Amino acid sequence: MATPGAPAAPTRNDVRADLAGYADGIAGRLRMTGVATAVAGVLAPATARLRAELPRLEVEIGEDPGEDRYGLLLTGRADIAVVIPTPAGPPADSRFRAAGEVPPPDDARFAVLPLLQEPQDLLVPAGHPFAARAVDGVAPAEAAGETWIRAGDPAGQHQLLLAACASAGFAPRVRHHAVDWYTVAALVVHGCGICLLPRLAPVPEHAPLVRVPLRGEPVPVRRFVAVVRRGSADRPPIARAVAALRAVAGEREAKGV
Repeated sequence: MATPGAPAAPTRNDVRADLAGYADGIAGRLRMTGVATAVAGVLAPATARLRAELPRLEVEIGEDPGEDRYGLLLTGRADIAVVIPTPAGPPADSRFRAAGEVPPPDDARFAVLPLLQEPQDLLVPAGHPFAARAVDGVAPAEAAGETWIRAGDPAGQHQLLLAACASAGFAPRVRHHAVDWYTVAALVVHGCGICLLPRLAPVPEHAPLVRVPLRGEPVPVRRFVAVVRRGSADRPPIARAVAALRAVAGEREAKGV
């Protein structure tokens, strides 16, 4: 006799469906890891899509800020890592590659799959002269005299700032630095400086801040890539997850990210 309130025992059809799901490669567990903006902007909506399309596939997401995401892949603790390439190479004494550094094509351990190109904006206080140009945008060279905040990831994001300013013919006068975007926003609100802001990065709602697009060539962008263990990209759960990530990324790019 069944205990009231106890979950029903699986039926023969349930068991058959589970076995069919595993045989098709669409059941089991898949774990994805990624930087914070990638989790919010790409991984979370892709996971919702996978949950609707493949209900027997358990998807787990981790931001894992203190972890080496390549190490997570190599040790089987993650199946897909969504990272942002940086110009710098890996440290010579690093067993795995540091977060944000993408392995070269000849690295037999990984396959790198392009996902998304994310434009960078300027974040300025509402009273700043650039705030009136939120539609037309600003050329990086026009910001040569500004005080800057080194915002976000100190490696990748700061490298983007340095590269953008160098392309415009100046070195940024950096006076402050913060990693958390809400901390960065507070510094900007109080007139401490302006910053380079990824399009996916959040800013506090109703704060007296203005995102101003950058214009001209080259416009700084961040690239998101999906990294998997080499040879695993054709596994059905990983292939379906990468397809979902690319679908979400494509929709975001079509809307300007």
